[in-house]
Amino acid sequence: MITQSNGRNGALRRPRPGCISGPAFRSAVSNSSLAPVRSAAPSARGRRSAAALPDLRSYAVSEFWKLWLTAKRLGVTLLFALTFSSWAQTPLPRAHSHNDYEQPRPLQDALAQGFGSVEADIWLVNGELLVAHDLKDAKPDRTLETLYLDPLRERARTNGGRIYPGGGEFTLLVDIKSEADPTYAALRPRLIKYRDLLTRFTDSNVTPAAVTVILSGARPIAEVRAEPERWCAIDGRLADLESNPSRFLFPLVSDSWRPMFSWFVDGKLPANEQARLRELVQTAHAQGRRIRFWGVQDQGFAWCELRDSGVDLINTDKLVDLGSFLRTPDSPKK
Repeated sequence: MITQSNGRNGALRRPRPGCISGPAFRSAVSNSSLAPVRSAAPSARGRRSAAALPDLRSYAVSEFWKLWLTAKRLGVTLLFALTFSSWAQTPLPRAHSHNDYEQPRPLQDALAQGFGSVEADIWLVNGELLVAHDLKDAKPDRTLETLYLDPLRERARTNGGRIYPGGGEFTLLVDIKSEADPTYAALRPRLIKYRDLLTRFTDSNVTPAAVTVILSGARPIAEVRAEPERWCAIDGRLADLESNPSRFLFPLVSDSWRPMFSWFVDGKLPANEQARLRELVQTAHAQGRRIRFWGVQDQGFAWCELRDSGVDLINTDKLVDLGSFLRTPDSPKK
């Protein structure tokens, strides 16, 4: 709102309700019977009042540009915020949140970065599946359902049956820490409860859904294999590439980086190990499986090698850093 001087000390005040100001005020005055007064010689007091009045036209223009620049800055900021939000949640099917439950916001931080896979370690404690790396850290309120299955189901319902609006595969890697058979006996009925959310496997087929559950750690291989219909699959090992079991039972193979490969030295992997890595990736892909390694150095030079070699899931504890890396097609080795 345009303000006017009080004519005494130059301070600005708001026009009284019902008053007009600025261009409208001048137009009304020029069209009224008061207009001739403007050509009369002002009194000394009038000259002092006129000198104290600001140039309302200049003031209005100045305020308009201030408002316009503010609006422009806000518009750019809003556009950047919306763009960044969309950019951050672009699905990254190769990004795997290792020990995801140790993040400040389990699952949610990975989803905010668009990760396509998260890992949850579970313990069977008094009939409940508690999420923790070590048994001593297991807490009754941190169950597989509350931290992962429930929020994933809610998100899938919101996004029309997918975890991300644009689609894309999402993997929940469940690492069984307690004894395999009793833990799976408790897990199986829970998975059936969430079957509307989960990928369905048989001996000869797979029906994709919003979330694919893969069991790692203490794997109940025989129990899962015996089921004609199952709501999970098994995480294989590199040795399984030799025997080539059913890809409907082992759709993923994971293994430790060491001792198969050495550490990166000065950000580089020896040429013979690069060739071996690519050969393993090609074999897994030829069999219709994805491949993952744990225990790799969690740094850009290792991510670069894994990405360029075609490794399907790249482990990390640094969600924001890996997310940014994977969104930059030609990220350098650092």
